[in-house]
Amino acid sequence: MRLLAIFLLVGSLPAAPVPKSLKKPPSADGVWECVEHNLDGRAEEVPFHLRYYKVAGEHMSYGCETLDELAKQMRETNAYTFRLSDPDRPSLRAMVDSDGIVHSAVFELDGDTLRWAACADAERTITECKPGLGVQYFVFKRVKEK
Repeated sequence: MRLLAIFLLVGSLPAAPVPKSLKKPPSADGVWECVEHNLDGRAEEVPFHLRYYKVAGEHMSYGCETLDELAKQMRETNAYTFRLSDPDRPSLRAMVDSDGIVHSAVFELDGDTLRWAACADAERTITECKPGLGVQYFVFKRVKEK
C-alpha cells in the first residue's frame, strides 16, 4: 500500500523543465527543393544544378539537377557539414565546406520550409538568415519522399 501511495505522489509531481542546452533543434533531414536563391543581396533564378539538396544529420549535399543525381551523390560524398556553433541559438551554424573551410551560416526551419544563409568570407560572421552582401541565401521546400 505504501508503494502505491509513493508511486501516486511521485507520478503527480510536475516534470522539471529541460534545460535549453539539452534540447535538440528540429530536424531538417530529408530532400529539399530550392525555390529561391539570392547571391550578394540580389535575387537570382535558381540555377538548374542547384535545384535539389538532401540533409542527413549534420550533412548537406551539393545541389543536383534531378532526384536521381541527388541519390547517387549522397552515396559518394557529403558536401557540407553544419555544426551547431551556439547551443543556446541552434539556428547559428558553422558550415564546413568540402575543402575544410569553416563559414558562418544560419539555418531556419519552419515546418516544410528551410532557409539557409551562408557567408562567403570565412572571416566574417552572420547571425541572421537573410540576403545580404557576401551572403548566399536559399529558401527550400521539403520534397515528399515516396
